Amino acid sequence: MEGFDWLHDGMTMLDRERGNQQNPVDIDVLQPTDGRQVGIAKLDNLWGYAGLVYANLLRDVERPSRPTAWRNRMGRIVVSENVSLDGVIQDPAGVEGFSRGGWVGLIGGQGRNEAAKVALDEALGAKAFLLGRRSYEFLAARWPSRSGPFADRLNSFPKYVVSSTLGVPVWNNTTVIRGGDVINKVSKLKRELDGEILVAASFQLWHTLMEHDLVDELRLMIYPVVLGAGERLFGESSEKKPIRLVSARSVDDLALLIYEVVPLRL
Repeated sequence: MEGFDWLHDGMTMLDRERGNQQNPVDIDVLQPTDGRQVGIAKLDNLWGYAGLVYANLLRDVERPSRPTAWRNRMGRIVVSENVSLDGVIQDPAGVEGFSRGGWVGLIGGQGRNEAAKVALDEALGAKAFLLGRRSYEFLAARWPSRSGPFADRLNSFPKYVVSSTLGVPVWNNTTVIRGGDVINKVSKLKRELDGEILVAASFQLWHTLMEHDLVDELRLMIYPVVLGAGERLFGESSEKKPIRLVSARSVDDLALLIYEVVPLRL
């Protein structure tokens, strides 16, 4: 979460208008059975056979986005991370005492203005923040006193904090998710909110959500540096996690990669 601290100086120079970005999502398709040896006799009618052929053709083409009303019927958890070229996410702003921290450099102002614009658009497009306690406390100690489009957005929109030890929250519009059973509580939050639930930093939290198939999208801003040590983007998991590349583009001298997490089908 410390990575947000470098955005402050440049954010006041950015336009408030949102980019009209859409997030492609998966569509349901028919799957062949019996080792792909599906005969017409096994299908109810000719339309069923045509649907099967069309479904298989869709496997190798880019799938369209669902209409907004369909796509946003429930919340989508979006993880946004700054990542070094070798996968390190630790201490991007250099405030945690990590010997190789501070690798993001200057963002906004006289630095990477496009990266600052991406962060602003992301915040404006989200319905809420979902944070762990440490990330929340770091942000809550810095952003309430700041102003500008990005600060205004962070200070005003809903924030949900997963913690069993946090006292009375000091940041505006904060709800604390307390106690155990975090997975069921976050699942309930996804059903209640309509739109994107943004998780930035809080990697222990989102690793847990990823393990339980609650993450819908990964947005990775790749920085051109190899650190050689530090906390990595992914650790061990109980099973493989298929993901699909949605988009890739350059942002200043960085690379923004957006992936959709593909649910495992039985």
